[in-house]
Amino acid sequence: MSFADLEREAREHGWTEQADVLATGSVSRADYEQAIDHVRTCAEQGGNGISEPTLSPIDNLTLEFGFPVGASDDEEIWALSDACLQRWFWSVSIAYRATHDAVMDADIRDASLACLADRGYVMSGDIRNAQDMAVRMPFEAEHDLGECIVSAAEEVRPDLDGVSVSW
Repeated sequence: MSFADLEREAREHGWTEQADVLATGSVSRADYEQAIDHVRTCAEQGGNGISEPTLSPIDNLTLEFGFPVGASDDEEIWALSDACLQRWFWSVSIAYRATHDAVMDADIRDASLACLADRGYVMSGDIRNAQDMAVRMPFEAEHDLGECIVSAAEEVRPDLDGVSVSW
């Protein structure tokens, strides 16, 4: 999806702040972090909040955060997270990830590649991130990629609260 498509979709939904950022043709780290700040404010106004954002070792690009459970029931939290993320974040996040380089931490990358090799997907060449792995696999096997990256991250970084994977 192009910046113009993302901007048009954001304007159609009334997500003016995201549309204005996308209209510039680039999304900076500051723009991305501002979008997360908007999500935090939205979640707080909804009676919840978000966890402290931390840099993802899966791509060293995105910030991982979540909506803590406990303040409301699960359905309310899911509805709040969807509303806040759509209104303030998703379009900016898509554009940000599409225009910046992702580089997986070496220990997680190496453990992911070992897991994939154990499943029959031996890879070589310059592999820096999940996308580089995904293009070397059949589409039908992408679930193996997600599983290997998550299990590798849990194995080599047991201190992580969790990771999300996209490519």
